[in-house]
Amino acid sequence: MKSFLLGFTLGAPSSVLIHFANEGVRTFNVTRVGAHFHSPFDLSYYIQNFSIRSLGEVVPPSSEISIEYQFRPEMLEPIDFWFSLWIEYDDGNGREYRSTVYNNTVNLVDGPMEWTSTDFMNYFTWFGGASALYYFYNGGTFASKKSRKSAKPVAAAEAEASSSSAPASPAPAVPVYTQAAKAQVRNRRK
Repeated sequence: MKSFLLGFTLGAPSSVLIHFANEGVRTFNVTRVGAHFHSPFDLSYYIQNFSIRSLGEVVPPSSEISIEYQFRPEMLEPIDFWFSLWIEYDDGNGREYRSTVYNNTVNLVDGPMEWTSTDFMNYFTWFGGASALYYFYNGGTFASKKSRKSAKPVAAAEAEASSSSAPASPAPAVPVYTQAAKAQVRNRRK
């Protein structure tokens, strides 16, 4: 039996292929295969058991088979766990055997992140709520409190800008037009 594993994606169906070779002189009946995760720090602490699959495959002498075992790792953190994969078989004479196919750590990884409309609306709602809180906290404006207190009236700011950038110049002469009353104009002619 040979094995080579790298890791599994959480929440996705996973398959493991087991190569079983009968190099003996007796016929073997492969009865069951199973697997489980347990803590890499304490091997007696089981994290997740997977269902045992009954097989009933007959392997004659000098032959081999491949067995697919499917499972789905769920509700775990994306870290390393100890993975044990085993196979049970008998020789037809009442002797049962159990061989460990894989007994080492594997890396569990998160699957690809999928964005749904629900996710988009959740983030949009959180952003809108945070923006509304910020808006009302600042008194109905998105400007900070410092800039509101130091704001000057427009006319005063323009006068200050013109006085500081160029020397003061006299105001342009504006002609003032007045109209004399008609009675006064007649009296002058006389």
